[in-house]
Amino acid sequence: MPVKRLLSLIFMLLITVNLSAVTTNIAVVGDNTGVIKYYEINSDGTIGKVVFIEDIGDNVWGVGCEDFNQDGLPDIVSGSPNDGKIYLYVNQGINAGNNYYFNRITIASNIDMNNYMLDFGVGDFNNDGYPDFVCSGNTTTPLVFINNQNNSFSIQALTPTTYYLRGKDTGDFDEDNDVDIVVGEYSSGDLYMYRNNNYNTFTKIKIGTVPECNSPYTVIAGDFDEDGHLDIIAGGDVYGDTYFFKGKGNGSFAIPEDFQTPLVDGNPYGTPFDFNTYAAGVSFDLDKDVHFDIIAVNSDKYEISTIKGKGDGSFEEPYYEDTTYESALGISFFQKKYYPRNQFPDAQINNPSITYQWCTNHIIISGTASDPNSDFSEYTLFYGEGIYPIVWNKITNNNTAVPGGTLGIWDASNLNGIYTIKLVVKDAKGNLSGDEAIVNVNNKITTATQNYVVTLNGEVVEPGGVILAGKGNTQTGLISRKIELETIKRELAEIEKEIEASMNEKSIKTKEIE
Repeated sequence: MPVKRLLSLIFMLLITVNLSAVTTNIAVVGDNTGVIKYYEINSDGTIGKVVFIEDIGDNVWGVGCEDFNQDGLPDIVSGSPNDGKIYLYVNQGINAGNNYYFNRITIASNIDMNNYMLDFGVGDFNNDGYPDFVCSGNTTTPLVFINNQNNSFSIQALTPTTYYLRGKDTGDFDEDNDVDIVVGEYSSGDLYMYRNNNYNTFTKIKIGTVPECNSPYTVIAGDFDEDGHLDIIAGGDVYGDTYFFKGKGNGSFAIPEDFQTPLVDGNPYGTPFDFNTYAAGVSFDLDKDVHFDIIAVNSDKYEISTIKGKGDGSFEEPYYEDTTYESALGISFFQKKYYPRNQFPDAQINNPSITYQWCTNHIIISGTASDPNSDFSEYTLFYGEGIYPIVWNKITNNNTAVPGGTLGIWDASNLNGIYTIKLVVKDAKGNLSGDEAIVNVNNKITTATQNYVVTLNGEVVEPGGVILAGKGNTQTGLISRKIELETIKRELAEIEKEIEASMNEKSIKTKEIE
């Protein structure tokens, strides 16, 4: 999630699931007949086979998908307007048909849905490492479900809106290191942010109105123009128009009428794309080009659409596939934090090695970035704020394999709080593997301790090498003196200059060939 950056880069990877001999991405959909199913998404963003999960009644226009029990598999939440129950589908793994299968658990009863289960938004609202979610029926009250870490949830009702709720999404829109909620309201077309007040309560704030829209089923968050702040694309009522709300990073947004770039077909509102009917969607990097794309479903055309982002707030024309079979307005995607290594590149962060490890200043990241098949292409290190970052920032990129050693140095000297470090390794075939480490960055050092060094395993060491606090000799750590760090920093700056010059030269030669 957005912070002050040296360089901003988005990298939202979809889950790459090893289904025996099949490797795929999945999207979960709920439709008008009450059927929940998931679709295999091919590496190029096109739609593969569909897998039926269950029929739970009519008008299931909301689903959520995440690893709610943290076992590495995608679970699903949804609800049935017929019986007023919210269900958790716990993933049991792969069956004989090479598909996921699920065990259904009732996690809430007597929920007022007013004939429709509507959109879900998933996020870790209390920052405990377990995903939570927000949902509603065709009602005015958002319901926050806090994960109890045992396949059960506690429910918190938020301040109602005036009219019925429609689309929802989550993200740290005010950049205060917690996950907020954005919802669309029926009739008025208003957008509201429920600002997270340090994990305990939420404050409702109106952030804008979708032009010419009275049912904003489409509410999608992402840094679509890659300026380091989360934006919102909203709309998707009967005419299908969507509008770009440019995020300012403080919980406010430039309204579409004021946002003149990019424009589509001269539209003064800056319309990114048009579904031509009611639609709902989610944002991910479908084609792995490090730009946010969108996958969506609609109520009239029985289609799933994929819309590829260009990274400047504009999009290519939607690509439609006639695959939903029924009217659908519920869709969710699963983002996996760790990526497979079986027959894929090797990606491992060895240091920092402790979850929530205390780090400071310039952090040396070590580990492995290589390929067992001698097919290595490149690796990239990113960092993002929080434990479920939406916006990722590049630390370094390198096309030289590291079988074990220093991967890069992260200048975190101006940061404080919980951050996630991500390593992504790519082979020549385009296969990706990755690893992540969650750290506690603390640069609030007093004058009395400014000459001390914090090692990568959490030890506090004085200039002479004496361990003052931390893990002592129970764990070997790398003692990084300040003078050594400054030397490395200078060397890294020179290397980055050489890489940049090389890339510029390569770009010039490419243009000459074209």
